[in-house]
Amino acid sequence: MAKMRIKCNGCKKKISVDEAFAGGMCRCPYCKAIVKVPERAGAAAGAGSSRPDRPSRPDAPPGRPGSPAGARQGPERATKVKVLGPEDIPMADPVKVQGVVTILLFLCLIIMGAVGGYAIWKIMNQENPHDKPFVMPANDNSNPFMANTVPAVAGNIKVEPPVIYVLDCGSRMGEPMGYASKMVRASVKSLPKGQKFNILLLRDGGNKWMVDGLEFAGPDGLAKARQETKDIIPSGRTELAAGIKQALDAKPKTLVVLANKQIEDKDVNELAAAAKSGGTVIVAISICVGSEEDVVKSFSRLSEQTGGKSRAFSMAELDTFNNSSDAVD
Repeated sequence: MAKMRIKCNGCKKKISVDEAFAGGMCRCPYCKAIVKVPERAGAAAGAGSSRPDRPSRPDAPPGRPGSPAGARQGPERATKVKVLGPEDIPMADPVKVQGVVTILLFLCLIIMGAVGGYAIWKIMNQENPHDKPFVMPANDNSNPFMANTVPAVAGNIKVEPPVIYVLDCGSRMGEPMGYASKMVRASVKSLPKGQKFNILLLRDGGNKWMVDGLEFAGPDGLAKARQETKDIIPSGRTELAAGIKQALDAKPKTLVVLANKQIEDKDVNELAAAAKSGGTVIVAISICVGSEEDVVKSFSRLSEQTGGKSRAFSMAELDTFNNSSDAVD
């Protein structure tokens, strides 16, 4: 049977009902409200027409009009009329698609779900840098203990005099202490004669300069450097950032840091700003017993911000260089 669509007066949603119920009532499947079903088009025009009564037979005996002759007359039978209640009102059918707006909202939900699902997948599968093992930066095969003369170097990084060496003598240096002091002596030996340098030893009881002011490079200067850096026993706690700041106040052209301690980001930024204002380039050399990722990265940031370079040596590398027959102290 044909269907007709109407709108519920209560929830305003579209519902579908058989045309047979036109002019009657139906119940909304959504909000259960009773809705009047409008008349079908053209139904009202024939509403006043009725079938004419059949004429009575002239020879019909007295009694019920139009009854056949001789028909048995009896008492009128009562007709039972059922009164319809609310529960008898038919339920209309829901209209599943409620217009263009519903379709657009449905599409938006699909798109939002797809985008959200992709975002969650991206977050779950993104690479976490902390999950990756730290790998020491690769170095070339040049020996940091070699006393080159052209150009002057520290840890095989070019330096420009005057140079100040900051050597951490705290307990964290431990095993690397001997190699760090040896690198300082090799660098001092590579300085051209007559150029100036100094060494600042960071100690627990107070930092110590090799000399007041600056020392001239050459045999005498190398002897003083050897005397100050030989057989150092690392101990106590030192303040690396404060020691670097103390050395920067002397305004060298190059500042060489040898340590095994992380420099906090705040200190890195302050030290880099002080170095740039004084025209100092920082060369940062770290000696790692294990995999000191934070140390290596902080040294790299400090040197890069001042236009310098950094190197990170492992103890295994330095053992190999030290055992080389070409190594010179």
